Amino acid sequence: MVVPLLEDFVDDVRIAAARALTVGTPSDAARDALIALLLRDRDNARVRGEVLQALHDLGADVKGHRTEVEAMLVEPWYLDREGRVKRRGA
Repeated sequence: MVVPLLEDFVDDVRIAAARALTVGTPSDAARDALIALLLRDRDNARVRGEVLQALHDLGADVKGHRTEVEAMLVEPWYLDREGRVKRRGA
């Protein structure tokens, strides 16, 4: 299972796990784990960017966490009306 690797102490492992979750059928467990990682690593720009990309690739929303996620977004990231992570210019 890839989800537990999102809690690894090594950035590269967490990033690889986030990328791996974008392959295959999206699940609520993957979405929830990615959001938890995003909130936990909010000050780590590298991990934050990869997690936002993963959520974008999945077409996942951040339901229940919109305020927290929106507060940490920087260009080119934003949330659409449904709370899905979007990237300007993409």
